[in-house]
Amino acid sequence: MNWRYLASAVTAFAECFLLAGLIFGWTSISFTLHSLNYFCFPPPNSSSVSLTSSISISQSTITSSPSQSSSSSTYFQTTSPFLSRAYFSRSPFTSPAPSACPDQDQSLSLAFSIATFTMAFSSLPLGWFFDTYGTWAAQAVTLVLYCGGAVFIACSSPGVSELVYPGTIGIAVGGAMMLMTNLQVGNLFPRYQATFITACNGAFDSSPSIAILIKFLWQAGIPLQYCFAAISLAFPLLIIRCLVLLPRYHIPLPAPPGYRYGLSLSFFKRRESPGEPEGKEQAEFETQQVPSPSGSGDASLWASIFSRLYLSHFVWLSLLQFRHFLYISTLHPWLSTLSAGDVDMISWYTTLFAITQSCAWLCAPWNGCLIDVCRQRLLKGRKDVRFAGLGSTIPSLGLTSLLGIAFAGVAAIPKLQAQGLAFCLQVMSMTFIYGGNAAFIAIVFPSAHFAKLIGLMMSASAIPLLLQLPLVSFSKEHPHMVNLITFVLCWFSLIHPMVVYRHYRKLSSSQANNADEAMPEHNPPDV
Repeated sequence: MNWRYLASAVTAFAECFLLAGLIFGWTSISFTLHSLNYFCFPPPNSSSVSLTSSISISQSTITSSPSQSSSSSTYFQTTSPFLSRAYFSRSPFTSPAPSACPDQDQSLSLAFSIATFTMAFSSLPLGWFFDTYGTWAAQAVTLVLYCGGAVFIACSSPGVSELVYPGTIGIAVGGAMMLMTNLQVGNLFPRYQATFITACNGAFDSSPSIAILIKFLWQAGIPLQYCFAAISLAFPLLIIRCLVLLPRYHIPLPAPPGYRYGLSLSFFKRRESPGEPEGKEQAEFETQQVPSPSGSGDASLWASIFSRLYLSHFVWLSLLQFRHFLYISTLHPWLSTLSAGDVDMISWYTTLFAITQSCAWLCAPWNGCLIDVCRQRLLKGRKDVRFAGLGSTIPSLGLTSLLGIAFAGVAAIPKLQAQGLAFCLQVMSMTFIYGGNAAFIAIVFPSAHFAKLIGLMMSASAIPLLLQLPLVSFSKEHPHMVNLITFVLCWFSLIHPMVVYRHYRKLSSSQANNADEAMPEHNPPDV
């Protein structure tokens, strides 16, 4: 096996796992920021803290017994009295006093909501940029955004908490682009392409484990700013990896025998060779694209976008994705409510949440295996691969909807112990949603428009995420009502598998009479 191919695959997986999905570890990062009093601005009509309360809190901190201290409370007790356990037990978690920080949880949730909305909404322009200018240009933008975001957080402090907003946006958008540019490495292994893609998606979803590592380091006494500064210092290594182990433009599918890419001595020799002009990789990539049957790519693209299946899939993705993002952005105040402000319990459950998130790479391939098994069964006695592919997505879509409903139902239970099961359902549902989304678009619609269609899908699905902004404020006073509303909305996701099944049955009936016209190999679905 080519060492460069293997190195590209290993480093792509590592990059997705260690960096790309760090924003989804927001629960752990939010806990740390909350403990450091980020966004803690007392109301202007009240004094910051009365002298009496400050003295009493300080005394309680000094006289607290060592047996009651933990890794987190020890840090609180060795800093300002406003970071003591007494302060947390009375402030933003339960019925805060006028001198507390009533908008702290809302500000932290808002930072995550804005970052995830920007990440999803930018998917279309980022996909277009990647297709147009190639891997090196896209990776350059990616690393500037990601490392720049890490620098913003490294430079932040409770006094300049606003730097968290551009920091989270840079990490979220850069991480999404990082995943997009690494998925093409699967083209180097045609037999294992689906396995590699799902593994990278699972690694992306498992990145919150790095956030819990940051939380552990902070509790051990290492400042949060040092952790993000270390991430930003990885910029030179990531640039070298991009130039050496990724192509200048794109990896063709399938990769031709002896395909070479990346920066090396042979690269400069090829640049000087008149027989291999600059941009050979791009030319090879373009020759692999499937032309539109009508001769116009725009017509086929627009027909796909306005098809019934694509619009139904958009509603399906928006409903399930909305519940996940809202849950992550409001998890800290929700745990605070259920634990009655117990800092140790909140820390324990945020750690458990991050641990379950780190197992996403184990769950991700299951959905692909389900689709592959169903497709092989449908191919028996049938010649139309795309028709069998459409039918193979129905069980996957249905199971994903049921997982989303189960997650929303368990997450709404006002019992702290139930959240452990909700964490497991959340990570399984999340991996099925995004893996199923990519598989559905790749199987049902023309491959020539895959990047544009999936980019548009992710960007359009970001619009409903704007509802997070008012719901975050509303959930602060009425968390049970918000949980009930989102639980009911998740039930509507079952409509999409029914729409696909009805369309499949319609094509199945017509295939008996005219199999060639029922579902052309490269045409968008007939609606």
